[in-house]
Amino acid sequence: MAETTQTPSMSTFRGAGEPIASAVESEQRRRGMRADSGDIGSELMAAVSDSATALFEEQRNRAADEIAAMGEVLRHSVQSIDQVGVSGDGLVARCGDEAARQISDFAMRLRRRSWGELTGDIEDFARRYPMAFIGAATGLGFLAGRILTASATQLLEQTPPQSSSGWQPGQSGTGGEGG
Repeated sequence: MAETTQTPSMSTFRGAGEPIASAVESEQRRRGMRADSGDIGSELMAAVSDSATALFEEQRNRAADEIAAMGEVLRHSVQSIDQVGVSGDGLVARCGDEAARQISDFAMRLRRRSWGELTGDIEDFARRYPMAFIGAATGLGFLAGRILTASATQLLEQTPPQSSSGWQPGQSGTGGEGG
């Protein structure tokens, strides 16, 4: 019968003279696998970060475009008010034009800011004006809720329910018959 000896660094099968497994080689393979998995993990994180950044930039630019468009609508409205001559001294036109300019400036600043800069600005605002921040966050939350509710309702109205029970909207009772 063949004998086996095991040392901390190597296991050999003495009878056949072939190495079975080396603890050193096994450890090297484990380290290589860890390094490979670490590389894959960091590549995955970089890809996720890049796609999140691209999505943020796309949404930021879209928001800036909408804000700039709102400024242009205000500017055109003010110009039409000024042409009609509603305000004799042009005060409404000047105030509206100034508001449109500030809206356009805000849209440009929004386009130029990075995610970190925008979050830093929001944090600074929240620290300086906590009540205004809470009020604005609450208002935005209500607005988002209204938008989501309206879009969900609109989606439900567009797609009729497909039920296996035969129930249709406007029917009463548990059977499939109208009542």
